[in-house]
Amino acid sequence: MSIFDYIPFVFLSTSLIMVLFPQHLGKLRHSWLILLILCCLSAYFLQQMELSALLVTSCIFAFAWFANSKTAALLWRQIATALFIVSALALAMHVLPGFHSLLVIDHVSLTPTAIPYSLYLNIDKTLVGLFILGLFYQRPANILPWRSTGKILLWLLPTIVSLIILAAVLLNYIKFEPKIIDGLWLWIWANLFFTCTAEEAFFRGLIQKKLVKRLDHFKSGKWLALIITSLLFGLAHLAGGWEYVLLSTIAGLGYGLAYQLTGRIEVSIFTHFIVNLVHISLFTYPALI
Repeated sequence: MSIFDYIPFVFLSTSLIMVLFPQHLGKLRHSWLILLILCCLSAYFLQQMELSALLVTSCIFAFAWFANSKTAALLWRQIATALFIVSALALAMHVLPGFHSLLVIDHVSLTPTAIPYSLYLNIDKTLVGLFILGLFYQRPANILPWRSTGKILLWLLPTIVSLIILAAVLLNYIKFEPKIIDGLWLWIWANLFFTCTAEEAFFRGLIQKKLVKRLDHFKSGKWLALIITSLLFGLAHLAGGWEYVLLSTIAGLGYGLAYQLTGRIEVSIFTHFIVNLVHISLFTYPALI
């Protein structure tokens, strides 16, 4: 592996930054599409994406584009949305052909009591978040200014982190094990952009947002949307066992609440990332043997 293997992921993470903060970019707000193309082309030449992956990416992008078309009939937009969600799930689960994730950490035990873990940089899963943020996501009308958002985070972030960590400790899933981690910067980059942003875009920016709209006629519709999305988020981690499902559901409630109270997808991404950073820095990672 050489430094050139990281080039597609530099383009990809920069593209995510472009779609997260479009209000500050003016005429450059559509430059994320150029960065997406550069990501895919460089990944192809570096053999991280095959021709089939390029075709899959183009089809899923077309689904997302058509789903948000202002001229297409409602039925066709709904069909395109359904096709996008199904194909996005397949991408996130790494079951579509032609994508080759970059292995950067291979079967490492950070502490004697921790199960070994590996770290991959994934293009396919991250594309889901990019397409959602770039084509589907529109900021809610009730978005809070940053000053009000900061005041909420002062109490909400410590509460969410404490509850999730406490639940994990009580389940004997992790224990207090502070450590110095080699290559932490690489983990931070991968976790922030290729895990937290991708997952929050799908579950909060797409699923929760659409459920809130669908359940708006119910008195407690937004809370029901939060619960359903959190349950789905937990089930998405079923491969990790029932404890991981339970912890992910609790975490999903926290991330969803952060999004619901502020209207900012950046806040749920940041909250998700801080939970993961506290986990890897101060506790068993990823879990006890």
